Amino acid sequence: MNKRLIKQIIIGCLSAVIVGLAGWGIYYWLQPAPSCFDNKLNQDEEMVDCGGSCLACDLKYGTALQVLTTGQDAPFFVRNYDDLIDIVFKLVNNNPEWGAKSFSYQIILRNADQEEQIIDGTNFILPYERKTIIVPLVQLQIANPTNMEIKILPETISWVKATIDLAALGVEGVDLFSVDNVKLLYPKLPPAQQLNMYEFSKTLKLGTEDPEVANLQKVLAATPSIYPEGKITGYFDKATEAAVMRFQEKYNIRVTGQVGPQTRAKLNELYGTGFRSFSYTFTQYLEKGMEGIEVLNLQRALNLDATDKPQGSISGYFDEATEKALKEFQKKHGLIETGIVDYPTREVLNELFKEPTLEPMLTGEYFTPEEASLKVTGTLFNSSSLYWKEGKVGVLICDPEQNNQVVAVGMAPVENIYPRSSAPFTVIFKQNLGQKVVVCDKVVSVNILDENNGTLPTSGE
Repeated sequence: MNKRLIKQIIIGCLSAVIVGLAGWGIYYWLQPAPSCFDNKLNQDEEMVDCGGSCLACDLKYGTALQVLTTGQDAPFFVRNYDDLIDIVFKLVNNNPEWGAKSFSYQIILRNADQEEQIIDGTNFILPYERKTIIVPLVQLQIANPTNMEIKILPETISWVKATIDLAALGVEGVDLFSVDNVKLLYPKLPPAQQLNMYEFSKTLKLGTEDPEVANLQKVLAATPSIYPEGKITGYFDKATEAAVMRFQEKYNIRVTGQVGPQTRAKLNELYGTGFRSFSYTFTQYLEKGMEGIEVLNLQRALNLDATDKPQGSISGYFDEATEKALKEFQKKHGLIETGIVDYPTREVLNELFKEPTLEPMLTGEYFTPEEASLKVTGTLFNSSSLYWKEGKVGVLICDPEQNNQVVAVGMAPVENIYPRSSAPFTVIFKQNLGQKVVVCDKVVSVNILDENNGTLPTSGE
């Protein structure tokens, strides 16, 4: 090999080395710095992109959040009314420094036919917290679910370090939030409103299902000798029929077991709006042969407006006497004498008798069975120096006669939770739970990790 060729080889190798070094230098200079998001184990990480200077591995992969699945901590649901259920599950955050500002979960219901229903939800959890989550009023879409699975979706967890010194916020020896003054309230009306608040306008008989049947049962139940069963169901059953017959016998009305015009008139006399200045808003077309509350009030109005001796009775049935009285009313007020309540006649009736109708206002511990079968009231005390915009309080209801089994759960929102103050809450239950149940657990949910939910009090507050 001649010297010239050797020289060319040496120069070529040196050039390649120089170009390689330059390329490596450019690559090294331009490559991104190691991070916790490059899918590489290239720092002091314990695993890829977690541990060391990165987010703890149990946080990144969601293992810090664990759904409890055994014993009394296992997920369960209870039947509500209709096709609704309430779901309860528990989870724990094993990290003492980080909380999840928000996360998503899935509840998977399955039945014996392996049909599935998936319920999606979101929540939060504080550092080192053991939390009960209540998911109320879930509409069932599969029949008879027998199995339930809870999944926390790790990719949705928004981890944050608590920026608030929780220990400094609270009063020493007192929880940050506490539920106090818990009461169980059952439907009742104040004495002044027990009577004279119902209007009966329909023919009611065996098999009828209507809110007016519920009102009928209420007034009949006021006299145990007439309606000893006292059940308020809204359904006209055999017991209601027997009660109506006793009512008719007591007031010398033909005993039929049905609420017809005569029975209805007596009910309205006893339990209707009572003696007061008559007012009513007419909305219907009326003619001979019709019956109902609108006819009843038409007859009242015609009697009050009559110049001479009023004609006809106040029965709720539009008979010939009512038609004749109506024609006289129309003649008196310059209307065409049709004997029917048409639009022009209705306008004059409302001009004379319309007045805003005020419903009885029930406050405090008074409410009707239609509003709720049970209310749980109480207060949420905030021992911190922060104002919290909103939170929730949940209660679990147990039946001592069923080995303290949970028979209902419910949640209620709480707003304007002021420092060192209490905020009221009311949890409403519609299903029939009886009057021997107790509150066996209380759940507080206030997201103190959300900077938009807490505000330091200003000076002067």
